[in-house]
Amino acid sequence: MIKKLLTGSVLILLPTLPVLAQSFSLELNAGKLMAEVDSAEFSPTAGELRAAFYLQPQVALEVYGGAGASSDEDLGLDYEVNYFAGTALRLESPLRNDTQAFFLLGYGVTDVSLDRSNTGLPGDESFDGPTYGGGLEISPFRNKHLRLNVTVRRYYGDNGIDLDYGSFGFRVLFE
Repeated sequence: MIKKLLTGSVLILLPTLPVLAQSFSLELNAGKLMAEVDSAEFSPTAGELRAAFYLQPQVALEVYGGAGASSDEDLGLDYEVNYFAGTALRLESPLRNDTQAFFLLGYGVTDVSLDRSNTGLPGDESFDGPTYGGGLEISPFRNKHLRLNVTVRRYYGDNGIDLDYGSFGFRVLFE
């Protein structure tokens, strides 16, 4: 029920965001997904695209999507990220000395492929739930429209499965 309510809300609000937004940003990230499935640990690389629509200064609604760029193997289990996507509320601190912190709280889905010893089993699995994280962002060359950031996020954590993402990114703000 909660999934349907959240999905419906996002689908209704998404087309109106460009009209309601005071400004927006586009961000491209590259990083590592850090996954733990029972006692096996994986760290495949991934890429991500994020769009933020600022409803007021320092408060934005983000939509994001990403995909795995490599797979990883541990204990005879091959792990690959097919995709991840979701929405998040972005809360930023004021920009001081060309640096600011930000926090993310949202909801997302992650789809992965698990393959034990080339058997194709257990197969594709999807995980959805609350996401949260934060990071630090700098404005190089004193240009407030160009930002570099480092981010850590938790995408899923339940039933012996943890999915985290650490990334470096480049963001452009449009006013």
